[in-house]
Amino acid sequence: MTHWWDGSQIYGSDPETIQKVRSVWRNGKNTGRLLPDGKIAVDVANRKLRYDSNGLPVTGFHDNWWTGLELVHTLFHLEHNSIINR
Repeated sequence: MTHWWDGSQIYGSDPETIQKVRSVWRNGKNTGRLLPDGKIAVDVANRKLRYDSNGLPVTGFHDNWWTGLELVHTLFHLEHNSIINR
């Protein structure tokens, strides 16, 4: 477990989660292929988080999930990828 200010709630704090967050997802399944340029998994077309086959959001931390966290994580994911695109 790491401190909140390192961004681990978005990016993950262990290699497995970091890999999952930065991978290409198809139909709720991780392809294992990394997204280009350090991007993180987000459904850009629908402006929402990706979800795994268990219905959990693909993010660094999803315990105690609620609508407010959904909004903040979605905003951070979209903004992260937007900055990379510049």
